Amino acid sequence: MRILVAEDDPVSRKILKIALGKTDHEIIFAEDGLKAWEIFKKESVKIVVTDLIMPQMDGLTLCKKIRSTKKEDYTYIIVLTTKNRKVDMVNVLEGGADDYITKPFDQGELKARLITGERILKREQQYKNMQNTLIESRNKLRVVFDSLDDEITVIDENFKIVSINKTFMRNKSITYEGTIDKVCFLHKDGTGSPYFEEETVSFIKKAFVTGESKVFVQISTTSQNQKIYKEIHCVPIKDNSGNVFQIMIVSRDITSERRRSEEIEALSREVKRAYSEIKEKNDELENTLQKLKTSQAHMIHSEKMASIGQLAAGIAHEINTPIQYVGDNTRFLSEAFSNFSEVYERHIKLLKAIKADEPLVDMIKEVECTTEK
Repeated sequence: MRILVAEDDPVSRKILKIALGKTDHEIIFAEDGLKAWEIFKKESVKIVVTDLIMPQMDGLTLCKKIRSTKKEDYTYIIVLTTKNRKVDMVNVLEGGADDYITKPFDQGELKARLITGERILKREQQYKNMQNTLIESRNKLRVVFDSLDDEITVIDENFKIVSINKTFMRNKSITYEGTIDKVCFLHKDGTGSPYFEEETVSFIKKAFVTGESKVFVQISTTSQNQKIYKEIHCVPIKDNSGNVFQIMIVSRDITSERRRSEEIEALSREVKRAYSEIKEKNDELENTLQKLKTSQAHMIHSEKMASIGQLAAGIAHEINTPIQYVGDNTRFLSEAFSNFSEVYERHIKLLKAIKADEPLVDMIKEVECTTEK
């Protein structure tokens, strides 16, 4: 660590050189306040040890000039003085010094004060690193917030806006400077800003009271009578004690999604209706098909019966023909045998008459008649 020592007294400079030479620090000496100031402007110095009373520029003026600079790194200042009045010490501290040592000083005390300065500077550097980390994280978070299509707003417990993203500014046609620290809704007396509607404000108040996130859908209507759907999240931001001190409002436009959902629902209803109609027609076709199957079965049965009838008629015809032939011949033979029997009987009678010597004239005539027949 680099230490600048401003001391006009040679003896005191030598004592300081001996005391500080035992440390690991780089020591730069200046013979008065003006030379110390010129060195300070050019060099990076962490600690300044300066005498209070010096020619050309005293230690108090040097302190004030150092504090007036815009260097990023903090400089720890220790003033050496022979004055020990309380008013002098107050003036030194008010002038920008961090510590003071009365002359003659003890080397051990000086080293202890330097160690204190080092510890403070390390803490300051840690704080600075942490601050840079927080700033970097905040900037990254800001980039993320500004890149989102959602409207993001942060309000405090007084309902004043403390942060907004670019999407919110773009959609509301507002500026960051003109919006920060403004009340986020209109009061009954007309004060405030109409950034949020009463429904949203009501959920914000509930989130402050309960400490729980709230999600709801807000529906509004445009001048063209079109509905706008927004999904709004009210997210509490709590401190280390669990108390809600801010609310983050994330508003996302879901109009397109809702319209697509409505279109899908309409298509689903149409599909269900078409399915119902198709099912009804299928049922009708099924019934018709069943009737056709029944009719087909009847027709097949009728055709079978007709075929059987034709077959039976053909068989009957084939049977009737020989039967009729036999019958006709039987009738012919019956008639023929009937005449033959009569002739036969007449001849028998004639033979008997001959044998009996009976008169044959009449019988012969009868036989002749029968034979003629």
